[in-house]
Amino acid sequence: GLGFEYLQSTFYTETERVGTIARMDERRATWARTLGAHERAHVAILKKVLGRKAIKKPSFNFGGVTETVEAFTRTAVAIIIPASRAAVSAYQRPPKTRTAP
Repeated sequence: GLGFEYLQSTFYTETERVGTIARMDERRATWARTLGAHERAHVAILKKVLGRKAIKKPSFNFGGVTETVEAFTRTAVAIIIPASRAAVSAYQRPPKTRTAP
């Protein structure tokens, strides 16, 4: 949960920090900033809910994919967004219940 949200939020934050979002066309920049804001909000919510049980933010090395518009877009479309959708789907499934044998 929180570790994955840290990964996603850091991906978008790093992309903005290195200036890649500033080099995007307006539509793509709005898309990236909106997704980044959502991921940072998810981190804040989970940290608040987990309180002292929240893990510390790990460090990430994105291997340069946050540094160009093309690499960022390829990574976001191929990995980050599909993984996010899978996580949301997992969060929405009811927990499996166990019955005594």
